[in-house]
Amino acid sequence: MVSGVGRDTCFYPEAFHRHDIVDAVVANGEVSIPCPEGFRELDQAKLDSLYLDENHDRVGISDEERHMIVCLFWHKANPILSKLANAKDICTSTEKRLRRRMGGNGYTFETFFERTVCGQQGQGFRHTYDLQGIGYTSEIIVFNRDNVCFTLYTYARTENLEGCRPILDGIVDSMSFL
Repeated sequence: MVSGVGRDTCFYPEAFHRHDIVDAVVANGEVSIPCPEGFRELDQAKLDSLYLDENHDRVGISDEERHMIVCLFWHKANPILSKLANAKDICTSTEKRLRRRMGGNGYTFETFFERTVCGQQGQGFRHTYDLQGIGYTSEIIVFNRDNVCFTLYTYARTENLEGCRPILDGIVDSMSFL
């Protein structure tokens, strides 16, 4: 464990550096997700309740005080199918499926974008939604490596987004393959 700087300094983009990371979680035995001060790994019961399923091919971290979550899902694809389905197609399909499921929660699509995650080119989209009267902003990024498709979710309350986005970006930028 590495000691970090004071918790309040994490609200500023220039404050997120590798020395702020106090731990890391590992996804699928191959992806390291930095866990800055204030974040804790989510257990499977909490992940099940957040995603309303029992898919255990995922890990997540959260900062409950600042209302941020980072979660990485993975799926080992059939080698032939993984050659046919690229990250952009999977991202587009994920957005359509999410839009249908979250239509009653004020789902609003914002934009598609490209982003490098763990050295891999990813395809993502940003959207907002409401849950129990609270607005959230989420980015979802799909990236592939070999026969594994990864889907990265980041969430923050929209009202706190200005302070949280640099922290979430720092986590995503610091993710790496082991």
